Amino acid sequence: MSPLLSITVGIVALLVGKRMNKAIPTLDRLSIPAPVSGGLLFAFIFLFAHLIWSTTLDFDLGARDFLLIYFFTIVGINSRISGLRDGGRDFLILVLILAFFMAFQNAIGVILANLIGLSSATGLLLGTVSLVGGHGVSIAWSPSFIEQFNLMNAMEIGLASSTIGLILASLSGGPIARYLIRKYNLKPAESKLHRLTAMTFKSSPASSNNGENLSESTISYQSILAAAFAINVCVIVGQAINALLSSNGVKLPLFLPCMIVGIVLSNIVCSSKKLSRFLEWQQCTPTLDLVMELSMGVFLSMSLISLHLWSLAGVLYVVIPVIVIQFIFALLINVYVIFPLLGRDYDSAVICAGFGGISIGSTAAGISNMTAVTQRYGPSNKGFLIIPLVSAFFLEIFNSSIAIPVSLLLI
Repeated sequence: MSPLLSITVGIVALLVGKRMNKAIPTLDRLSIPAPVSGGLLFAFIFLFAHLIWSTTLDFDLGARDFLLIYFFTIVGINSRISGLRDGGRDFLILVLILAFFMAFQNAIGVILANLIGLSSATGLLLGTVSLVGGHGVSIAWSPSFIEQFNLMNAMEIGLASSTIGLILASLSGGPIARYLIRKYNLKPAESKLHRLTAMTFKSSPASSNNGENLSESTISYQSILAAAFAINVCVIVGQAINALLSSNGVKLPLFLPCMIVGIVLSNIVCSSKKLSRFLEWQQCTPTLDLVMELSMGVFLSMSLISLHLWSLAGVLYVVIPVIVIQFIFALLINVYVIFPLLGRDYDSAVICAGFGGISIGSTAAGISNMTAVTQRYGPSNKGFLIIPLVSAFFLEIFNSSIAIPVSLLLI
């Protein structure tokens, strides 16, 4: 399918998901993200079409990947240095927990694989390679498993594990946060934006209490133009930095330098009232929130509709038992370790929703989980600051450069 048709189907899936969440109160009550509702419905429709008519739809996902860059760039633009300082302690705690969690996730995969008569290499594929790493890392590392361990179905096992992990992560994050919020009667901290009543659109709480100074409370032609300018400048500079790093042998996901550029430029420009007024620089406005929510929604719905569920059939007997246990392990760490150590407050519950996504699914699933939770219960600045930073600065780099290589050496 062409890029235009692919993104259009993703938008339709998102619209259907929002209708489903309104029509089925349970979905909304459990904070299931609309992209997940619609995306999974379309994925199963395509599965049915494949089984009945042998029809396969392949989507061009180039536009989807750029939407993720837009999303993280806005996260950077909306991040204030003061907020980074405020979240420093929780950031370090979560990084340490994740380091141990990833080691145990790989160990669990290897042990369970050996117990059911499979190789240790297969178990590692059912660990951080496919769960924390997601589809991209599974695809990137599969050739190594084929060459080193003669594991010819490494790609199928990795993708099946990533797919099931993504589905579980997307469906569980909201209910986890809902359980914690209701059990401990948690409420978000009040913010200036939370008291505004003149907003034209209901903004995504992803960044809604990030800042103190709001230049606009409505969405207009001028605000959209200014937002596009700020986002595109950060993406262009981020692309240039990423190309420079790549030419020197440093490989990073493109969204990371774009997000860092967003943080740096936004804080430099907004520290000067004259400069920010001259450039009409946007930070923590409903317009940015709307673009952020749209970008993440379409990205996740496209990710789900593009899943070839029928390709999982041959390895499900291997994948499902291990992934279910990995899911239970991640759930226990989330509720009984992360939530208490981060303070048992509302922000902690939102972070748990995000961890439910990144631990066995993807960064996109974690962000989408938090968005669904905050849209229902209220904004969380800390949650939307810490989870993207942990994912960008630690999770991706640590997994590919330390966790997987060390595990390969051990087995």
